[in-house]
Amino acid sequence: MRFVQEPDVLLHQAGSSPITLHCDASEDVVVAPRLLGLRYVRDVDGWPAFEISPDSPLVQLLLDAMPLDDSEGVEPAPIDPLNDFAHPISGGTGGSKFSFILSFYSRGGPMRPQTQRALGSVQIQGSGGMGEFQFEIGYEFQGTTCALLDASPVLDPISADALDVNGTGGEKEFAVQMDCGVPGRAVSLEIYDASDRSNSSNILAPAAGSSAQGVGLQVLHNGLTLPMGRVWAHTDSTGASERIPFTARYIGLPSEPLLAGDIVGQAVLVANYY
Repeated sequence: MRFVQEPDVLLHQAGSSPITLHCDASEDVVVAPRLLGLRYVRDVDGWPAFEISPDSPLVQLLLDAMPLDDSEGVEPAPIDPLNDFAHPISGGTGGSKFSFILSFYSRGGPMRPQTQRALGSVQIQGSGGMGEFQFEIGYEFQGTTCALLDASPVLDPISADALDVNGTGGEKEFAVQMDCGVPGRAVSLEIYDASDRSNSSNILAPAAGSSAQGVGLQVLHNGLTLPMGRVWAHTDSTGASERIPFTARYIGLPSEPLLAGDIVGQAVLVANYY
């Protein structure tokens, strides 16, 4: 199913194979749910919705009964996972055909995929016999991307004397925001020089708008300079917005004469996820 951050958006709907109960007269059948692990969260569109885990989508289970004589059926009935209830069916020409409608809704916020597992059963008991629905539920999210937002740190001007003393200076911290939506995805990060893709040094090539000479720009992560083309393991995604910290700074280039002006560098950060 697709991933949606907003709550109560219909993600997927599925229907079960039908069970037919025959009877000679109208009666109330007993619907006996035996569904374990479902917990009520809230109503969605007027029907109760349940979670399988604290980070699962919300699921509604509605029982639909269609009379075999093509007369008008009753409104689909929501399932209480633990309590039996009566459901009317018509007789006369045969009975009713029962089926389940399962609707999955976004819970709002992070959701994790889950492997298929048994959830339990629902029995339909009447004078015409007994039928049973067995439920197994699992889901995964398709087509979810990890989005990175642009960051444009601007360093304060630095004097030639300050740069001569340490060789580097003007450090400024900044962060890149990453949104992966689905938690638990292994994410690696890759950085490269937007002005020179072949650059493998830890100094950015001057980009358009640069006029200074004898000075360059570096990007640091966790206190270490990042060589361009570097790929490193980040962490598993949390499903929420994450701020990835970096630092930018000036570095003197002794091989070039110093000329005052502006220096511009551009790096591209790529998130690889699985």
